[in-house]
Amino acid sequence: MNDSTSTGGVNLIFNDKTASYGTWHNVFINAWKENPDLSTINQTEKIMKDFASSQPTGIGLFSIIKQKATIPKSEVRSMMAKVFKNTKVIGSVSIVEGKGFRAAAVLGFLSSLTLLARHPFPHKAFDSVNEASSWFFETANNQGIKTNYTANQLERAIFDFITRTSQIQ
Repeated sequence: MNDSTSTGGVNLIFNDKTASYGTWHNVFINAWKENPDLSTINQTEKIMKDFASSQPTGIGLFSIIKQKATIPKSEVRSMMAKVFKNTKVIGSVSIVEGKGFRAAAVLGFLSSLTLLARHPFPHKAFDSVNEASSWFFETANNQGIKTNYTANQLERAIFDFITRTSQIQ
């Protein structure tokens, strides 16, 4: 496990001021820097499906909600749900960046939405990359998915993605 993807080395696919996408092993990572619109979700769908087609056991989905992003409009949330339902997802996490009222409100909304959405896969919202990485790793293992990385390596990869994508604001 000394290839570049085992210790970071996220494959950065797209990065601009509104969104970023990357992959690492069987994990698809996206960051919403601003509120996504329907065209952003269409772009996400294409990139995610291309990646998912190379992962026969399914993908992990890490969504990072940056400080400028708030709760997307209803039609955007509906489109996102459709995209995720049509992709084989092992587990999904949302990580809300920031502190204070906005972050707490977004985290609370995402947690409530998760209860109502009834995703066909496990999903949970977090305010910590460490907790999110550990939860996903355990979720994959509980489903019998063999990963060739540890929870700590996954956490480092997510931090690598966050650092590299923060360079374009």
